[in-house]
Amino acid sequence: MSPTGPAARFEPARLQAPPPLAEGQLHLWRLHLPSAPAWLALPLHSLSPDEAQRASRLVFPALRRAWQAARALQRAVLGAYLDCPPQRLRFRPGPGGKPLLAGGALAFNLSHSGDAVLLGITRGLACGVDLEALRHSLADTALAEACLGPQECRAWHRLRPAQRPRALLQAWTRKEAWLKCTGQGLREDPRRLQMPWLTQRQPHAFRPPPASAMHLLPPAGVIGDLPLGTGFVGAWATAPAPTGWRGLCLGWPSD
Repeated sequence: MSPTGPAARFEPARLQAPPPLAEGQLHLWRLHLPSAPAWLALPLHSLSPDEAQRASRLVFPALRRAWQAARALQRAVLGAYLDCPPQRLRFRPGPGGKPLLAGGALAFNLSHSGDAVLLGITRGLACGVDLEALRHSLADTALAEACLGPQECRAWHRLRPAQRPRALLQAWTRKEAWLKCTGQGLREDPRRLQMPWLTQRQPHAFRPPPASAMHLLPPAGVIGDLPLGTGFVGAWATAPAPTGWRGLCLGWPSD
């Protein structure tokens, strides 16, 4: 599917048999742990000692389980594409500390919010994804002014109050996906990454500000929203633009 065509949908998938991933394509995997089918057994044993140690530092059991599940899903999916046991995968830090797969056969990016996980996999592209649970307390003007540029803020204030939480999170996930794609993270002021198409849903080409530090990385790409239902908001970004994307689902709450 063309990234500028109609919004793609997520289709049921199985870890053991991912679809072929061609050069220039983006595959997006989503998982909601409470909605996962009974057959899904994530390989928690595949986590590295460093990953296990990081998980152990999370105080709350629910957060620890979600973090472990997200990393286990990442290993299971990458291992299935590469026909490699998940525990044998090795990662290294890339620009800005962004995790990269040793050997560079695939690029990936991971995001999770509560019990929900989003994983992007590409071949031949840089990618970033972001996922957030929708909370209606997010209609705060101070928060909007902290992450939206002036043009975006004006568009946000024109929305009805009931529309503002989703619109704010949609803007934030777009920016976070792009910053993760480039490896810049929050070292770049998100207010400078203005995306005036606040309420539009089609993927858009994006070029960062000329003075941005991101000029050291891919200078332009595409950012798109994800159809995640009423409870979640998400976005993806790639550089350069993908030839298409495919959504793969391992369990998700029905609306």
